Amino acid sequence: MKNRKIILTAALCAALLAMSSCGQKNTSGASTSEAAASVSATETTSATEEAKTDDTTKADSTTAAEENTADSGDTASEGYFSKGIYAAVKNGEIDSLYYFEDAASGHTETFDGNSGLPFSYEQNFDEVAFHFGSPDDTSKMSVHPDDKGYTVGKFENSGDEYTFTFIAENDGKTVTLPEAAAEDPFVVPGVYAGVNNGEFMNLYVFEDETHGKEVYLGGTAYPFTYEINNGKIIFTNENGEKVPVDLRMNDYLETVGEYEGSGAVVTFRYVRGADAAKVKIAEDVPSEESEPAHPFQATDIGWEMMDVPEKLMDMNAVAGGNNAFMLQLDKNAVKNGFEAHFIFLDSQGLIIADHKVLTDKVEDQGIAPAKMLGGMDIVVYPVSLREIIDTYSINLQDVARFYIAEDPENPCIQLVTIEQH
Repeated sequence: MKNRKIILTAALCAALLAMSSCGQKNTSGASTSEAAASVSATETTSATEEAKTDDTTKADSTTAAEENTADSGDTASEGYFSKGIYAAVKNGEIDSLYYFEDAASGHTETFDGNSGLPFSYEQNFDEVAFHFGSPDDTSKMSVHPDDKGYTVGKFENSGDEYTFTFIAENDGKTVTLPEAAAEDPFVVPGVYAGVNNGEFMNLYVFEDETHGKEVYLGGTAYPFTYEINNGKIIFTNENGEKVPVDLRMNDYLETVGEYEGSGAVVTFRYVRGADAAKVKIAEDVPSEESEPAHPFQATDIGWEMMDVPEKLMDMNAVAGGNNAFMLQLDKNAVKNGFEAHFIFLDSQGLIIADHKVLTDKVEDQGIAPAKMLGGMDIVVYPVSLREIIDTYSINLQDVARFYIAEDPENPCIQLVTIEQH
């Protein structure tokens, strides 16, 4: 339910301001304490040195990946951060994602989805004042660009230092596949943010030259093997299915890939300082009796929300009501369509709204019918809470029960999570 976003920022003061947009578009830290909420950020060792190899071509590729990712951001006129999502890295670990929603406000979210806070902020070139949760809670952070143009932020009181990487515009703009073919496109081992139409989707974690995994917010991971040849990467999932992706380089020398079959275009953005071995993965659920991380429980009628209406009202109040129910669907089960019902009832058991979600096609490569990319075996389908409330004029205080039911003849919902856009 907390916010998750990654942001890159870099800006030089005064005469160098024009160059400061390198590497980061947005960065910030959020937490009631600077240590807990500030996003990870500094690691002076360059990715080139981390991925050091006898192959000088790869070394050059590393430098290009860092320098040009840095150059891909736009710096706000007041300082280093602008609208978008940033990843905060500390000691090789992605500590938090910062969502800069506009020039004055945003929110943070930890990658495991367990914590996050809204914030307001003011920036003045080399200093940012964050107010996490409350205008009276002020955390000052000094900022400067590192040697690759990525924004480094150090909190005044705690001394915690983080490196911020801009990872997504969050603007919904369609990206076209560039013409320049990609040669040696990835620095491995390395961590890349996958961005589709301006939206952050997941991390592509390349553990070595043949193995990796897709990691989604919340820590859900899908391992793969891969091979890169002649401007194409071919992912192979656990079931042995091959997913080919044509690779190109954009104007910032970032790798852009088009999934064959679906046509989905993904920008791979290198995350400065992130250690592939330190990306947090969710622990396996020990048994079916374990409580889910989301506010739903599996019942005989479907996924039923607990603590209604308080939970719905809380969701609607956070991040301007831009919450969405993210349905994770079995890709094979939904090839011929799926149907789900979002049902709201009052204290008398009468239906306030029955919002039917129906689709007759989901792309075979795992592309959801929305601006998101699912894993190789799942698709992710978002349903907006605000849209449902507005469509049915629902007063959340009247809702006594709420559940999500699917077509009993075509069950395909594996899990229900909550995201904020």
